[in-house]
Order: sequence, then C-alpha cells, then structure tokens
Amino acid sequence: ETLRRNPSAWMANINLGNIYLGQQRFADARKQFESALAERPGYDEALYNLGVVNSQQGDRIAAEKCYRDTIASNPKFTKAYNNLANLKLLQGAQDQALDLWREALAIDPLYVLARVNLANNLANSRRTPEAIDVIRAGLTLRPDEPRLNLTLAPFLLDAGDLEGARRAAQQAISSGAALPEELERAL
Repeated sequence: ETLRRNPSAWMANINLGNIYLGQQRFADARKQFESALAERPGYDEALYNLGVVNSQQGDRIAAEKCYRDTIASNPKFTKAYNNLANLKLLQGAQDQALDLWREALAIDPLYVLARVNLANNLANSRRTPEAIDVIRAGLTLRPDEPRLNLTLAPFLLDAGDLEGARRAAQQAISSGAALPEELERAL
C-alpha cells in the first residue's frame, strides 16, 4: 500500500524485498532492491540484499560486487564481510575468507556467525588449537551462547579434551541447544 501511494518509498522497497527474499521469490526481491537503489544509490542494506539475491541465484560475480559495494558504502556492515568470506571460500580462496571473517570480528566481536565460520574453517584446515582459541574468545564475551559451545565441544573432543568437550556440550544444553547426534554419541 505504501508503494502504491508513494512509489519512491525506498524503505518500503527494502521491506517488501526482504519479504520476497524470505519467500525465495528472487526476481521480485531483485526488483524491489533495485528500486530502492534507484531512489537511494549506494544504500548498504539494498546492496547487501541484492548480493544475497545474486548469491541465491548462483551469480557469484555479481554477489561479490554487491558485497564489496556494501562494504565500500558501510565499512562496518559485518554481514557483508561474512557473506563475501563464504563466496571466497567457494572460490578456493581460504586465506582471503579467513581474513574477511577476522575483519568482521574486529568490527563486531559479538558476531557469532562469523566467529563460528572462522573457527570451523580453521579446524577444517587442521588448525584446531587456533579454532579453539577463536571460540573461547567469543565465550569470554558471551559465555551462554549455545552456538559457540556447540562449536567448541567437537574441537575439544578432537584435541583429546573429553572433559572440556563434556562441559561445553553441557553448557550448550543448559542454554537450550540440542546436541547433534554424532556429538551426543561421542560424549
């Protein structure tokens, strides 16, 4: 209704685009985000969301450009760093991905998804002690965050710290998380 009354209402375009994005109506979402950018060029949220649409549609080059444009528009937009890191990982540029996750955490140390992504990729590179440090640093900031404890438990298990893995799993459970079956069996 807002857009019918005022076609240049860029925030309404963003909101409607987010609804379409949630419904996986990517063409409709793209149209809304592009309309928002026509009214407000360089707007970080519209650029980021357009990057998500491009990524969902498999256009990694366009997605990367949108995420880079988002960061240029707003250097503190941590979700753009996270998504750009994920793209870099898909391109085989793991070191760049790790650097981008670190940049996101330098901006917002409480950004759990970037912390978990960084730690998981360190562990996948056989850098488990470093991955454990990344998660423990997050737990000093958010000790009851279940995703951090769920991530830490298997790392500690792999490192041979069964008691530490049990404590992390128990903390995750007490925070309302459910353990994955394979972790539950191992503990």
